[in-house]
Amino acid sequence: MSTSPTAAVDRLLAAAHGARSAMDYCRFQALDIDADGLADPLEVLDDARDNLAHALAVFTRYSDGRPIRSTIEIIGEMPFTYTWPPTVDYSDDAFRFVCRGALPHDGAEENGHYEIWARPATSELRVEHLAPTPRPRLEVVQ
Repeated sequence: MSTSPTAAVDRLLAAAHGARSAMDYCRFQALDIDADGLADPLEVLDDARDNLAHALAVFTRYSDGRPIRSTIEIIGEMPFTYTWPPTVDYSDDAFRFVCRGALPHDGAEENGHYEIWARPATSELRVEHLAPTPRPRLEVVQ
């Protein structure tokens, strides 16, 4: 494990980690694809992802010492990994919205949602759990 030597390498690392995350997402989405006669898209994607992950593992920190990526648990064993921008404005100490998603549930009961917030100046991640949205009651009209 080592630190990136320059800001140019920082930008390359951020782009590569972003591509790796995109591959993860595409792999998940590809589970519903039927590709008769073609190379298994999951195998191709897995090979590319593994090669990229191996190359990226050399660096864990940007040239200024900040982490390249951070992981936070959303709930239970549901991690979220965020790639930090390669440059940061330290005068801006605000948390920024990253994404929102549904919490896992079993059955018809919704468990609510989560939001991920990031503070680049301090490399902090925060998860907020939101209550389920109340559904209006339907009346039967005869």
